[in-house]
Amino acid sequence: MKIIQITDTHLFNDPKKTKDNINHFQTFHQCIDLAIQQKPDLVLTTGDFVNDIDSEAYNHVVKGLEKLACPCHWVLGNHDEDAELAIRCLTKGRNLSCQKHILTHNGWQIILLNSRWNDQIAGYLDQAELTFLRSCLEQHALPTLIALHHNPIDMNNVAYDPINLNNSHEFFETIKPYRHIKLCLFGHVHQAYEKVEQNILFYGCPSTCRQNVPDVTGFMRDKISAGVREVILNTNGSYSTQVLRTKK
Repeated sequence: MKIIQITDTHLFNDPKKTKDNINHFQTFHQCIDLAIQQKPDLVLTTGDFVNDIDSEAYNHVVKGLEKLACPCHWVLGNHDEDAELAIRCLTKGRNLSCQKHILTHNGWQIILLNSRWNDQIAGYLDQAELTFLRSCLEQHALPTLIALHHNPIDMNNVAYDPINLNNSHEFFETIKPYRHIKLCLFGHVHQAYEKVEQNILFYGCPSTCRQNVPDVTGFMRDKISAGVREVILNTNGSYSTQVLRTKK
């Protein structure tokens, strides 16, 4: 089973608008076209859909994701400040789904978590989310992929410390007893990243717009192109993953 992760699209209501000399609308569609070329079975979109809190910006997201010939499951990020507006717009997409627990045809489970925390940039998993996570893990001892917006791991950059998953300790305590968790995907950090915690591999994903340089102090723009993450889930419980980038 092939999965594509798309994250941090940060679209404006005006498709021509740029930030840091990057046209977010253009790079988003380049990433959509890249994803289409991979012929995924499923797409996971992990938040920060818009920069303008505006229905037209979300409509651009929906129309772009509708180009994909597969289900697209989503969770919100901190930039999706008006959750009611986001949900109202995203649920209009013919292939978009807010379903957060997926049992795949090849014996995996995928759990999406809402780490959006009121109006904060940082993330938080409330007790309802942690209970949901624990319930899924207890009921299904299947190879498991977890996805959320905020990074639950340290990024080796103190600039991220105030804006990461605020209660990551509770997250790790929750998942600690379960040996069938294989990997965790997150967005938020605008960079490809990889780290092992509790024998689980955690993967950051490039944004479809601006990229940040990893392993530096502060937020330094990376000149590398936008991208997506591909994950292949095998029936034997193994997986492979790689970052795919657009051509400049």
